[in-house]
Amino acid sequence: MRKPQNKFNSPFIKSFSPGDSFSETIENKVVYHYTSPEAFLSIVKNKCLRFTDVRFMNDKSEGKYIIKLLVEFTDKHHSDYPHFCNAISELFKENDLESLKKVKSESVKYAPIQGLKYIDQRHFLFCLSTGSDLLNMWNYYVHNGNYQGYNIGFDPVSLLKSFEVDPNDNYLNAFTVYYGPIIYDAAAQEKAIIDFASQMEKRYNRGNYKLGYLMVEIRKFVETEGYFFKSKAFEAENEFRIMICISDDRIPLEESSKYSGEYNKKIFEDICVKNGVVIPYLSISFPATAIKRITISPITEAEIAKAGIKELFRLSGIPTSTAVYQSKIPIRY
Repeated sequence: MRKPQNKFNSPFIKSFSPGDSFSETIENKVVYHYTSPEAFLSIVKNKCLRFTDVRFMNDKSEGKYIIKLLVEFTDKHHSDYPHFCNAISELFKENDLESLKKVKSESVKYAPIQGLKYIDQRHFLFCLSTGSDLLNMWNYYVHNGNYQGYNIGFDPVSLLKSFEVDPNDNYLNAFTVYYGPIIYDAAAQEKAIIDFASQMEKRYNRGNYKLGYLMVEIRKFVETEGYFFKSKAFEAENEFRIMICISDDRIPLEESSKYSGEYNKKIFEDICVKNGVVIPYLSISFPATAIKRITISPITEAEIAKAGIKELFRLSGIPTSTAVYQSKIPIRY
């Protein structure tokens, strides 16, 4: 499921694209981050992005939806993939399975794996869209009855190069980065899980894996590829995401600030407040060249907004030739 690529020096920048070619052809593509005026100003002025801790995302099923799919998969395909399904049942045996299917569990318990240690990871997400002008996305940025928002069109390759390392550096990255489009279609989701199940079943049958190793691989799948499966209810967002998986156990504490190489010298943890909740995030610097275009929300006074953006570009080191558009969605008010 993790297709090899050579776009980056780092082997820890991985695409996720079962059944979808977008993330394998990200050159000459643009992905869009919809945001508020205040966040837009901060992103462009500081050339930094906030990758939010997944535990604080607004989708309560984040990271749990894939578990629902896996548990349902065991009901349908146990006879086809018996060892894979047994490993799923063993891994989640300390949970109420019906609650997992309904995505009602506040927290998920993983059964201990005898003789094997699983290193816990932290996960941080930055969400974009493949749609350049989506009404449902603009609707998040209505204030006092008016549309007040922007989307920033990014070159995904330039963004991902923020995580590059020197190929001659023997240092093991502190994190792995995954990128790609979300899978919403139920048939595509099932096919992706079948591909994974087939791979695991073959390894078991060859004697390469025992039950415990299957459990480890399934948990790794849940906590990496699993974040690229979402309910069809979110399909209109056309989401493309970048996820950082980071473990402080991978590197000595004294080296914990050495997160990256040539493109990004500064990645750090910070805290913000959103809707009254304190939220941890990673601040990620990106090169000015990553910004390819800006779109202004519907019914915003376009000319004065464009003039302000050009001034922001000038003061922030962004080429003033960068295209600025207004949404073409025909909303009157």
